[in-house]
Amino acid sequence: MSASDQRIRVTIEHQNFQTSIEGDPEGVIRAVNAFFDKVLPTYSLAKRLAVNVSAEEVIKALEGYVVYDRSIGFVHKPTVHSFPAADQILALLATKWLENVLGLREQSAVPLKALSEALGLKRGTLTAALTELKRSGYVKSAERGDYEITKHGLQALVERLGERTRL
Repeated sequence: MSASDQRIRVTIEHQNFQTSIEGDPEGVIRAVNAFFDKVLPTYSLAKRLAVNVSAEEVIKALEGYVVYDRSIGFVHKPTVHSFPAADQILALLATKWLENVLGLREQSAVPLKALSEALGLKRGTLTAALTELKRSGYVKSAERGDYEITKHGLQALVERLGERTRL
């Protein structure tokens, strides 16, 4: 059964109001969002402010910059090394996040030493870029000095790589 053949029904109750929405999954999701936008204006604001980047968006952004090998995971193409240090770090952390999301890796965090080895950046360059990325909210420190990308970092990477593609 394809997604377009599926029909779902959702009933929403809010204060003294009740509505039911029925149809294909995508149509119902759009209708539910439209309902919340009308009835709960703060929902609309929160939805616009919330960062939610999908694995599909990250894969699409990284397309052309990485390749996937089943035995070793994502591998960066040489063009990634022409990026500024911060973008190299974001790209590497994004691939580790993807591997985690896809169930290929237990965690998305990467130790500083592994970042240094994978990117070939000088320690000073690497730590300066990580400090700036942490300050921007794009990267966070995890356990034992490991680093991982945040949702804001994923969004920034998707936007930056999108800009490179358009150039």
